[in-house]
Amino acid sequence: MTTLGLSGSYWRLWSASTLANLGDGVREAAMPLVAAAITRDPLIVAGVMVAQRLPWLLVGIPAGALLDSADPRKVSGVANWVRAGALGALAMGLLVGVAPVWLLLAVVFTVGAGEIVADSVAIVAIPELVDDRQLQRANGLMSSGQIVTNEFLGPPLGGALFVVGAAVPVITDAGLLAIAGALLLTLPRTLRGSEDVRPAGATRELVGRRIGEGIRVVRANRSLRRLALGTTILAAVDAAWFALLVLFVGDELRLNDAAFGLLLAVGALGGLLGALLADRLTDARVGRQLAGALIVTAAAQVAIGLTASVMIVAAALAVSSGAFAVFNIAAVTARQRLAPKGTLGRVTTTIRTVVESGAALGALGGGLLATAFGLRAPMLLTAPLLLIAAALGLQVRVAGGRPAA
Repeated sequence: MTTLGLSGSYWRLWSASTLANLGDGVREAAMPLVAAAITRDPLIVAGVMVAQRLPWLLVGIPAGALLDSADPRKVSGVANWVRAGALGALAMGLLVGVAPVWLLLAVVFTVGAGEIVADSVAIVAIPELVDDRQLQRANGLMSSGQIVTNEFLGPPLGGALFVVGAAVPVITDAGLLAIAGALLLTLPRTLRGSEDVRPAGATRELVGRRIGEGIRVVRANRSLRRLALGTTILAAVDAAWFALLVLFVGDELRLNDAAFGLLLAVGALGGLLGALLADRLTDARVGRQLAGALIVTAAAQVAIGLTASVMIVAAALAVSSGAFAVFNIAAVTARQRLAPKGTLGRVTTTIRTVVESGAALGALGGGLLATAFGLRAPMLLTAPLLLIAAALGLQVRVAGGRPAA
């Protein structure tokens, strides 16, 4: 094995994920701008994030069973094409001047549903494409590509394209997702999340049984439970203020739409540095990584809530994104090692269903807090919850190597 130990199949997966995340980054900046152009109501703007997270409640866990049963290449490829089609419909509405709030929310919901499968396939596939000793490195490289495109390049590009026309970033996102879907079909046909492979048309009974197995695995493992709860708290707290960042930047910092994308890019630079740092950390101390990242995130969030300085906000966003990257890489690696072989798809989507549901509730709660107490309230009032998450993260224990089935 080479020093990197990463195959051509891994790099094709990385390329597909990176292209899709570039589109996601463009959308990350464009969708809040589209929503803010329609209304300044914090609840409706926060509703965009709620609509993106809500699909997890409906299809999150079944998607994991599907990934462990069917061909993840085809499932994820089709999911990306469905997302591209939905975005194409929104782009058409924007071009003809008929894009009501309900259409925006419906498209965001559909794109979120497709994203469940498209994002989960990378987590499921990586352990099958790389040596276990290279797992954290492969996750770090995947996360670095995601941060560079989703958070660093995508948002400023999305903001700039929105200035040209509201439909332009939406069309760009759709095109990138279509290409990513085609790339995923080039992955090895032998790629599977489980050794117990059935035909693509797996029976409803099999899927139902697999769903139950995934839930039982998470419930039976103390570290997985703590990891899931800590990650859910982080997701809820982060969504509570980040969903309203576009209003905060415009109303509190008095910056324009393009500046919103640039601020996200500055934050992403910190995320990239965090991903590079995580690659150098030993995953034998995963609990300390998780707890430390959460404490730093809480401090950065409070700093944003207390200042009117653009420079301080930019620096705090960079620090927060860096800590978030360290947490995410440590959490994903821990989950890959804690899940028994053949259950990773179900374990991933079971945990992410809880996490994304928490994010949806957090975004809704942030909208309510902002409506009642102002745009700074979600940042300041939710930060103490991250200390609880840090205590949970500190108790996560992961032995080296992947557990047996």
